[in-house]
Parts: sequence; structure tokens; C-alpha cells
Amino acid sequence: MLGLLSRIRGSHCPFCILVHRAIVWANKATTPSPSLLCDREIILRWGRQPALGLRLAFDFDTSVVGDVWLAFGSQDDAGGRHETAYVVPKLPSEIDIVRVSSWIKVCTANHDCIKIPGESPSPATLPLGMLRLIDVDQVCLVETEEVVEYIVLSYMWGLAPNFRLTTANLSQLMEPGVLGGIRSVGLLPMTICDAITLAQRLKIRYLWIDSLCLIQNDPEDLERGIRIMDRIYEHASITIIAAHGHDANAGLPGVQANFRETRAVVSEIKPGICLGICMNPGWRLVRTVYETRAWTYASVFSRLESQRVC
Repeated sequence: MLGLLSRIRGSHCPFCILVHRAIVWANKATTPSPSLLCDREIILRWGRQPALGLRLAFDFDTSVVGDVWLAFGSQDDAGGRHETAYVVPKLPSEIDIVRVSSWIKVCTANHDCIKIPGESPSPATLPLGMLRLIDVDQVCLVETEEVVEYIVLSYMWGLAPNFRLTTANLSQLMEPGVLGGIRSVGLLPMTICDAITLAQRLKIRYLWIDSLCLIQNDPEDLERGIRIMDRIYEHASITIIAAHGHDANAGLPGVQANFRETRAVVSEIKPGICLGICMNPGWRLVRTVYETRAWTYASVFSRLESQRVC
């Protein structure tokens, strides 16, 4: 028991500062002003509920903060794999592809996130009896009737110019290398360019993006695709959520070199002991522009309510 939040907020203790920061971050999603919680008693418990990844950490009384933990971290940023520390010491300027790949492997091996009980992906459920995808190896569109592993991109078009698939350019976009040329002259939005790069680095060959995989001026193709949009996302191996910025040119921070600033993630509570904040990823999406859209707004709170986190 740490006492009232009002007392913690005025403390110079490194641990109290970290606790206050965690509470403020978490309550930005649901409380107009964290100051409304000032008369609440703050209670921390060790290992009562496992944090993300089923590792032990400090957790809060859920009436004040839910799905937020304080976990031990490391000060070592020499580039090694931090297997014993839940929180890595720094957020690097570029995405750690090895780490992301390991998350995907763990999820695929141990979780049922992409498995649908009693149902398997079927080409018959896909638009026009097939699935149109971006082949990131050949850098062009392909059409397949086979069930293949693919990634999907969820992003905001916004007001940025967005190169689109049409009946006129369909055959051209299926020529190997063509998307590379379109990208080089600046016609592809940055978020789409980054998604292609990320898929290449993850070594997942196929990528689905609405603007390039549904024929935008063909009402029949578009309607069929929209009708089964939930299945397209449901059967994807992973979904890239572009929550940064407000349009298709915002990009994916961490994919391009120096696109995001390196910053410390852990705090030194006392010499040699570091703690960091970890939270349900869904909380970080709340109050982003991405979540102002009706279907994503509903989906994030569905994720938070179900508390199904990989």
C-alpha cells in the first residue's frame, strides 16, 4: 500500500514517480483527468496477475488501473537478447525485427489467436473465388486460389493521395517489379511503402492492402471484398495497425531508419534495479486518430474487454 495518489504525485521517490506515470498513462484512455483519482488509495501487489507474456510483475488495484504492470527491466543496451528482463532498456530508432519475429513464432506455436474453431480458410469465401495479394518478393500483385500466409495492413487513407488498383492498371500491376517503380517515383503512400518493407523483413511473402487488392472502380469486386473483409483480416497471420499520424503518408515509425527517436523505457529505482511500465497494447491505441473510425473504435474496446493479449 503506497497511500493516496495525491501524496504519490508530489513525491520525488523514483518508484513513486514511475507509479504516477503509469496511472496517468493508463487513465488517459478512460478518465478525463487523472486528478479525479487523487483520493484513491494506491495498492500494488507482486505477481497477483501475470503481465503480458505471463511474466511476474507488480500490478495495480484494478479499480484504479487495469492491464498495466511495473516489470523489471535491464540497463544493458549492448544489443543482446534480454531473455530474463521483461522490459528492454531502450526503444530503438528502428524496429527489432528479430524480436518481432520471435513474438510471431510464440503466438503461432502457443496461442489460438489465428485459429477459428471448426473452420479453416477457404478460397471459396474470398472475392471472385480467389485472393488478390501483394507479393513482396516480386513486388507486384498476384491472384491465388490457394490458402497462403499473409499480412494485412489496417491504416487511415485520410486526405493523402493514395495510389489505387483499377480495372485499367490491374494487368500492369501484376508485372514483377512494377510496384518498386511506382514506389520510386513517390506515388505510393509512405505507410504502404513501410508495410511492404516490414513484410519483406519479416520474410512473410504476401501482404493485403485494400487500396491495392480490391479494384476500386469495379463495384462488383469492391462489394465482394468489403462483404468478406472480416474474413480477410481474420485469416491473416498478423495485422499491421498504422496508428501513427492521421493519413496514409504517416508511415510506420521504426521501419525507416531514424524515423522515431530512441528513448529510455526503464527507470532506475535504485542502483542496479530498474523497472518499466508495460500495458495492454490496446490502451496505446485509445484516443489515437486511428481509433476515431467507427469499426476500429469498437474493436479496441472489444480487445480491452476480452483482455486477450499475445
